[in-house]
Amino acid sequence: MVAEAANNPVCMNEPRARRLMAEAGIDVLLANSVWNVAYLSGFVQFHWVWDGIQHFMDRNIWRDEAKPLAGFCLDPSKTPFLSCNPWVTRHNFVYPHVQLCGDTAIYPLEPSGFTFPPLQWTVKALRERGLEAARIGYEGTRLPAGYLRWLKEKLPKATFVAADNHFWRIRAVKTPEELRRLREAFSIAAQVYRETFAMMRPGVKLRDIAQMQMRRMFELGGWWYFEHLWVHTPGERWDPPPDYVLKAGDEGGCDLGCYVKGYGCDFGRTVSIGPASDWLREEYDSLKGVYDAMCSAARPGITPAQLYAQMQVLCKERRAERFTWSCGHGLGLEVHELPAALPSEQEPMEVGSVIQIEVATVGTPRTTFVFLEDAGVITEQGWERLTDLPTELFEAGG
Repeated sequence: MVAEAANNPVCMNEPRARRLMAEAGIDVLLANSVWNVAYLSGFVQFHWVWDGIQHFMDRNIWRDEAKPLAGFCLDPSKTPFLSCNPWVTRHNFVYPHVQLCGDTAIYPLEPSGFTFPPLQWTVKALRERGLEAARIGYEGTRLPAGYLRWLKEKLPKATFVAADNHFWRIRAVKTPEELRRLREAFSIAAQVYRETFAMMRPGVKLRDIAQMQMRRMFELGGWWYFEHLWVHTPGERWDPPPDYVLKAGDEGGCDLGCYVKGYGCDFGRTVSIGPASDWLREEYDSLKGVYDAMCSAARPGITPAQLYAQMQVLCKERRAERFTWSCGHGLGLEVHELPAALPSEQEPMEVGSVIQIEVATVGTPRTTFVFLEDAGVITEQGWERLTDLPTELFEAGG
């Protein structure tokens, strides 16, 4: 096992996983996406380092051992496993109780002209655990069809069940370690936001601000995730190019994300270069009223669909039915997870769920992107923000 293993607390909610697996009759969850592999094994592989770069190289994905699979068993006596060459994991975290399966054998090419050792290692791991005839829950929308055909050929007695929604539902309730990583990511990004607004003044290029954000995230212990700087001259395009030079009177929204050990933040603010116009302040205040009411409404037992419906009522009451983008979504290993504030989502939110409260619009005729977004965790008392960054409209140096 890698040296860092002892320092990698488990993020996975194992009791919840086994409960949902038992309800669905699934004996083993098999992950191949970078996010679910990370969740089942602790192996975070999607930062821009050499071990991550391999996953963007077709030759390595298709011809050698670079891309892993991970398995988690319903029976706690059967050890979770990660099918991956140890060289790939050597500078990454893996949960201490996960078996690393891999070898240095040279596997012959399949008739297709390709080979994929992690599939060989996965079949071996399943057989060693007596799971040749198991019900295997796999990622139906993410596992390549060729891999699934190969697994079915090698494990003819097994039953393969698409389990995408089970992965989402398991991950919808966060563990204390997941929340710790999210809070750390938000803390870093909040500091970068403060430095962003301090840097915003006439004559500064959006590109220079973005470069500062990337550098500072790394210096503060995080990894850059994404940035949007929708600040522009009112009446012009709301999504300006990177070389746009800020001017007095510019206004718009900002969106920022930072990774910490695989977990990323996502939150947005509205800024004006100099004193805000009356229009912008009125539009922002009406959006913030919707945001505040939604924050109060998010609590254990409410469904995301109910939260979505409340937003429609709030927009009618407080914004004269003016269109409002977004509503809310989950956050964790991916920037959009469950729970998602959509009419289709009927499962009540639980303590430990993390959901974004998000309101935005592009108002005409100014074409300004007005934006407010925060993530919070559902507690017994309600929705608790994961950042202390003020939610007021920021007026940067004019």
